[in-house]
Amino acid sequence: DKFMPTKNPQKKLKIASCKTPTGLENMGLTCYANVILQVFHFVPELWNKISSVSASPLLKSLYLVLKLLSSTKAPINPRVFIAALASHISKVKNATFKPNKEHDVPEVLEYILNELTLFSVTPINLFTSHLHVSYQCLKCLQGSTCEDVSNIIKLSIVNSILHAVREFLAEEKLSYADL
Repeated sequence: DKFMPTKNPQKKLKIASCKTPTGLENMGLTCYANVILQVFHFVPELWNKISSVSASPLLKSLYLVLKLLSSTKAPINPRVFIAALASHISKVKNATFKPNKEHDVPEVLEYILNELTLFSVTPINLFTSHLHVSYQCLKCLQGSTCEDVSNIIKLSIVNSILHAVREFLAEEKLSYADL
């Protein structure tokens, strides 16, 4: 079996593997934050310059969690980031934001992107799309219309794609002690 220890424990084993992102500890109903962190992890153009500016507590905690995601294999507890996020959103909304409740990813992401834009950490080209949808009942022929508003980030993703492919194809070296 190729995963059994070798007869020579000094010999390093080379196993090609996918460098999957480090996991985030589940803090209960914080999936919205975990999704945002995992996506940001794979788009370093959005966050890798945060440390070079005097950023807000939200951006500093975002940067620290993302640095940990990039540098460790152990699960990350996003508690500090989620607390900073809750504090920031509460201040902006002038109402208490409860982090351990269900939240929409686009709604929460908008607060983070606005903060990134405010601090001009990285040039972010945001544009808003408005999608108008009309419905008509086939029985009574009564219609209704709604509008779906989305913020879209325009990025040059070539570097992000290359980075993700390199991470995926990178060879990982394990020693006997790692098994």
